[in-house]
Amino acid sequence: MSQNLKEISDELNKRVKELEQDLKESHASREDFQNTCKLQLEQIESLKQDLQSKHATLEQDNVKLTRKVEDLKQRYSELEAKSINTAATAHQTIKKLSEEIESNTK
Repeated sequence: MSQNLKEISDELNKRVKELEQDLKESHASREDFQNTCKLQLEQIESLKQDLQSKHATLEQDNVKLTRKVEDLKQRYSELEAKSINTAATAHQTIKKLSEEIESNTK
């Protein structure tokens, strides 16, 4: 019987050691997982900051481009008005010259 108790005790001690080893491995695995998660969170935060910076830059560029478009529209309108005035002046000049030529040829 004492032999039987010895075997049971040895088996229990062996199982306790196995469980302790499993616990150590599980703890190490959990730490690895936590470290991996921390690294991923840091990477995500870095990417988030990078995206926020790029977003701010894009917004600034958009404002600049919008101003340029408005300036170009204004300039186009001015040039269009000048073009119409020039065409009207040219038409009047041609009309006057035609009238002068007609009156000079009579």
